[in-house]
Amino acid sequence: MTDKPAKTTHAVARDVAEDEFQRMIAAFDIEAEDLEPEDLEVFEQKKAECLKLIQQGHITVDAEGLPTLKLKHPVGAITAIPYSLPTAQTLVAAGDSKQNHVTRTFALLSDLTGVPKLAISKLSLVDWRRADFLAGFFLG
Repeated sequence: MTDKPAKTTHAVARDVAEDEFQRMIAAFDIEAEDLEPEDLEVFEQKKAECLKLIQQGHITVDAEGLPTLKLKHPVGAITAIPYSLPTAQTLVAAGDSKQNHVTRTFALLSDLTGVPKLAISKLSLVDWRRADFLAGFFLG
């Protein structure tokens, strides 16, 4: 008898995840075909991670193309973090580049999601990494 690896099942089919992803990048005005080759390579890596999170059901996309991150470990009553489009205020909220990454990310996530910094500071590391990834995907 041979041991077969468990088959990975996804909450969302690949083609549906691709459609969700396309709506999301359209909402954030990201046009991959306009990227330089080195930027396109980074984009494709981030796209693969984003598609994986969508397929696993960690990211959902609303009718306007805006993502919501479902938390693996809720913080009080917060079970999901909805993102909005970044504004100039989002960049102001991030502060200057001399601040450490975590401090800047608290401010960015709070501005992008409307979730208080205190709640963001209580995210599990798994949820923090996903939230940071998603914010970074659209801002950098």
